[in-house]
Amino acid sequence: MTDNEKENIVTIDEMVQEVLENAQEKGLWDKVDLSRFYAHLMSEVCEALAECSAYGTERNEQLELADVVLMVMSYFGKQEWDLKSALLEKMKINKARSHVED
Repeated sequence: MTDNEKENIVTIDEMVQEVLENAQEKGLWDKVDLSRFYAHLMSEVCEALAECSAYGTERNEQLELADVVLMVMSYFGKQEWDLKSALLEKMKINKARSHVED
């Protein structure tokens, strides 16, 4: 896929597929099992948190959080799960909540 084509990706399903293909090309899922996936996901969250410190930048924080989203997209693609459906269902559940607890 060319860079121009990548810029025209518009659906969640297309994004998930693109992210999964990239992860597979890089060999991510050759080495990562479920526990390593969650450990890697947590490390990406920690990197985003580190960017919130006095030494981090807002843009780097955004990019690290984007890594978290990409990791989740890759996993959904690997599992052949429907991310859009899960997101919409969870948004509906969250909307019905009366208050967010700590």
